[in-house]
Parts: sequence; structure tokens; C-alpha cells
Amino acid sequence: MFLHAAEELAAAVRKTIIVVDSHYPNPDEEPLSA
Repeated sequence: MFLHAAEELAAAVRKTIIVVDSHYPNPDEEPLSA
């Protein structure tokens, strides 16, 4: 039960990170359009 909840939370966090990265590119990362 806890493991399933942790997996769902991790998936939500990954989605949030992807959305935030698309709006605020990290200058330390390689640009995707390069």
C-alpha cells in the first residue's frame, strides 16, 4: 500500500518537474533544441 502510494507520488513529481522544466529551462542543462 505504501509502495503504491510512493510510486504514484513519484510519478506526479516527475510530471511536475517536466512541466516546470519546459517553462523554466535549467541553464546547467544542455538545451534540447541544440
